[in-house]
Amino acid sequence: MANTPISSVDTPDPWIISHNSLFYLTFTLGSRIEIWSSSDLESFHHAQKSLIWAPELHFLSGAWYIYFAAERPSQGNASHRTLILRSYHSDPMNREHWEFLGPLQGVPDHWAIDATILSLNQELYCCYSGWLLGDHSDTEQVLYLIKLENPEKAVEETLTLISKPTLP
Repeated sequence: MANTPISSVDTPDPWIISHNSLFYLTFTLGSRIEIWSSSDLESFHHAQKSLIWAPELHFLSGAWYIYFAAERPSQGNASHRTLILRSYHSDPMNREHWEFLGPLQGVPDHWAIDATILSLNQELYCCYSGWLLGDHSDTEQVLYLIKLENPEKAVEETLTLISKPTLP
């Protein structure tokens, strides 16, 4: 994969962020996640690449954060939770400085995947796909929004169901 152009790679869960004149691309690649950096948004043909297992990269409050979903292998799909990596190093490509923080605190201990972080009126929020609380049937996904106290901790009482499927 060293010189494979992005257009010819199957790239589930892509995410691009711009920071300090570079574009960082993360995506799932087989059994791993990579971060690619390029000074040109239109060409990742000769991108610098770093293997880090996560799909969404954010620069928040002076640190890099990666939000990703993972399951406990012995417990399967129902154990998917949103987990976090953090690096205070200025370069997210330096894998030595990443630390595993565990699950996003303040979110119910329930199925939660594909988290994205957004800022609205100078407040941070997390939007994620989950199952209805108390439902472990794996038959319906909904979207939740929760306010963040900081990039690592949600304000539990702000959890709001924002979207639920209404059609078959």
